[in-house]
Amino acid sequence: NGYFVVERRTVGELLDSKERDGQTLVSAKPTTSVRMALSALSAHDVSQLPVLLAGECVGSVAEGELMAKVLEDPKLLDSPVEEVMEPPFPVVDGFLPVERLLPLLTRRNAAVLVRRGDAIEGIVTRYDLIRTLTAVK
Repeated sequence: NGYFVVERRTVGELLDSKERDGQTLVSAKPTTSVRMALSALSAHDVSQLPVLLAGECVGSVAEGELMAKVLEDPKLLDSPVEEVMEPPFPVVDGFLPVERLLPLLTRRNAAVLVRRGDAIEGIVTRYDLIRTLTAVK
């Protein structure tokens, strides 16, 4: 877009740097209760979770949206996340250049999942990308 000059890195390299910092993929299953999903968000200090089924992303939950829904209807706490989940995050290959994430990470899409081979191995968020773009060289 002309505003950022991104060092030639791949999404996989960005993911590797996150893992060196101790960050790993935290996810939910469609049958995970909303209560447990909120607990996982809090315990792992993340703001969104992919919902995975048989290794594929079938939906997502974001902390703000989930809390708003629970405040409107507290009975949702014991419902499975599949009843309240949002669309799945896009999945990208680990060899993709980081700059190709710019159009994928939008206001409505806070993260992308990274696939290496046959497995989803991690998540890259808007925060991760901004942190990379603003890193002091």
